[in-house]
Amino acid sequence: MTPQEILSKHRLNYSDLKKSSISYLSDVWLTEKYAIKIYGKNSEGFEKECWFYYRAAPFYAPAMIDYGEDYIILERIYGNSIYRNWYKLSPEIREDYAKQIAEIITDLTSRSFEGAEDIFPIPDLWEKHVKNRIMLLCTELDAGGKIPHGLSLSVKEFTEEYWRILEDHEYGLCYSDLRYDNLLADSNGKVWLLDYETLCAAPKDYILDTFYRMSTSPLWDKNEKNIQGGNTLMELLRKYAPYLFSYPDIDKRIALYSLLYELDMLRYYPNDPLAIKNIKEAVGKF
Repeated sequence: MTPQEILSKHRLNYSDLKKSSISYLSDVWLTEKYAIKIYGKNSEGFEKECWFYYRAAPFYAPAMIDYGEDYIILERIYGNSIYRNWYKLSPEIREDYAKQIAEIITDLTSRSFEGAEDIFPIPDLWEKHVKNRIMLLCTELDAGGKIPHGLSLSVKEFTEEYWRILEDHEYGLCYSDLRYDNLLADSNGKVWLLDYETLCAAPKDYILDTFYRMSTSPLWDKNEKNIQGGNTLMELLRKYAPYLFSYPDIDKRIALYSLLYELDMLRYYPNDPLAIKNIKEAVGKF
């Protein structure tokens, strides 16, 4: 169905309909009041978002108005991107936003997904899953000339030395899709988190890598100014969501998660200077 047909079917106005310029995994269309997401072949994302909006209905996500066989209609949220504007914010506003973000991720990682294990499958052994994924990515990238050979070896050595620290974990729902317009603050200062197509079941601290990337990996827009002061968000999250940082060797755990992300990025952006820099920092600071 076209977005016009969808809105007409649900008796909603579509006179001001326009396509969003920022959509990756699904097609997003906007009106003054609604956002329509059409998933096409992205059935996995559709299942996850339908489950999340219908079952969870959290305070930090837009309301789901209705849905169909491959689409959902959401309340449209207006706000400014926290990701893009973090470096402009005052310390007081940063602290307020960080406190709200901590409340969001505490709620999200604590939500039960019992009965939805088919939508959110759990790897048999998380620590081996991470290790094997990193090793396979290194082998693939090295063979394709997408990463310097010496750096690939360093990543493998780092992973071989530290992967067992991931044995200690507690599963929760984790968000992993922080593009630069998914974290918004509205005119009242309320923080919203958008797009749940890539939700996954993982150790709760895995969600930290998403917010860690505010200071390390602004790759989604090549013209985007590198985030200044993004590391202060992690410092504030330590204050307001301390349980996520309570794992032994938490910095090494985040480094391993960062390697997963950066290596995967190199599949699409071979030898990207920023990804290479982040990988070197992840394996070189311990």
